[in-house]
Amino acid sequence: MSVLTAPGGVTGPDSRQIARDANSLLTRCISALASLKLTVVLFLLGMVIVFIGSLAQARRDVWQVMDDYFRCYVAKIDVQDLFPPSMFGERGEKLAAGLGQFRYIPFPGGWTIGWLMLFNLLAAHALTFRVRVRGLKLIAGIVFVTLGLVVMAVTVYTGNMQTGVETGNTLLSPGQIWQLMMAILGLAGVAGIAFAVLAKQASFSGRMLRASIGAVLLVTFLYYFFGGTAVQPDLSAMRILWQLMKGSACSVILLLGSMLLFEKRGGIALLHFGVALLMISELQVGLVAKETNLSLTEGEVASYARDIRVRELAIISRLSDGKDDVVVVPEKLLVNAAPEDKSPNATPQASITADQKIELPDLPFDIAVRRFYRNSELRALTPADSRLDEGLGSFAAVKPLPPVTGMDDTMDQSSVLIDLVDRQSGSVLKSMLVSQNVSELNSTGGKSDHR
Repeated sequence: MSVLTAPGGVTGPDSRQIARDANSLLTRCISALASLKLTVVLFLLGMVIVFIGSLAQARRDVWQVMDDYFRCYVAKIDVQDLFPPSMFGERGEKLAAGLGQFRYIPFPGGWTIGWLMLFNLLAAHALTFRVRVRGLKLIAGIVFVTLGLVVMAVTVYTGNMQTGVETGNTLLSPGQIWQLMMAILGLAGVAGIAFAVLAKQASFSGRMLRASIGAVLLVTFLYYFFGGTAVQPDLSAMRILWQLMKGSACSVILLLGSMLLFEKRGGIALLHFGVALLMISELQVGLVAKETNLSLTEGEVASYARDIRVRELAIISRLSDGKDDVVVVPEKLLVNAAPEDKSPNATPQASITADQKIELPDLPFDIAVRRFYRNSELRALTPADSRLDEGLGSFAAVKPLPPVTGMDDTMDQSSVLIDLVDRQSGSVLKSMLVSQNVSELNSTGGKSDHR
């Protein structure tokens, strides 16, 4: 390596050589990140996590699966999820119980795969997609791409508003939207057949492909044209059609700009941009979007909304000034502290392990979780049930229910069996059964509420 002698006899490496080495290293890193092999591996990993996540929905809420498999960096695959109860009965549960702590298999989560796919996509574009046009063609391409992005932003903004053909505030009426769609179908079908006939220099397979696409579009047009109002979609379907037409118009503008900038690779560039936009949109939804529910009866007033998919144990103490002091235990802490192998009616005086305890500095006691039921209902006690000394557990027991699927308007009704433990002596101060929407200590100065 060549060196330069610095003033005072101190030598250092040639700065130009360092720059060349750094540039070469950066190029190699980008090339490795843009590898097609990496793309294939990431697609395979994505297919695996989607497949396992789909199996997991057979016994868990779809939103819980989203958090455990897709909206995370490292997914812990539960072996029991690989054996849906509808196909394997209780064999998957027995296998998972036999594996103990080894039932969970670490695997790249959806966000990890998504980020790597996005970097892979950007690296591939940085190496292979170059703008080589100049002059008016470059200016026209930039104008079309900018216009397409503006139309895309307007389409997304108006799509999230309460607009549509049902409310009559669209640019076109339902009849005009349908007529425009019919005209596009008919013209596209005729154009496809015409290109197949007139393109003499095209290959036979290419001409047949164009003719086939044109014929399908033309037949579809004739079906709807002669079918009349009997086959015309209803208003809800027309709303979706209107959104698709706006998206198609945006895509055509972006495609023209991409073809002007990237020439033959314009279509591929636009497809990659769409994939990147989908991934970024999912990331934004996972990080920012919140869905809450506000339930009111006639004449009732409420100042809060709640997330129907998340539970928390709230310990509420009434202060001397009439205000409430609230300490909240998140659902995640309750689930992690609850032993998985306990029977539904575990004896409250059973030994408590350190893993079952939740220590919060704002509470004068610790909380030991005996059992957490994600979905349940209460039933009357039987002689075989364990009975608590007071509270809800003195006259009711928990009947576990399968978790809701998250595909309808039903929601889980959670229950939790806890012990309040003295922090100094470790003795149990009180055993409590707390069920969602049921107050535990209505007759005392304090109140414990499981929300």
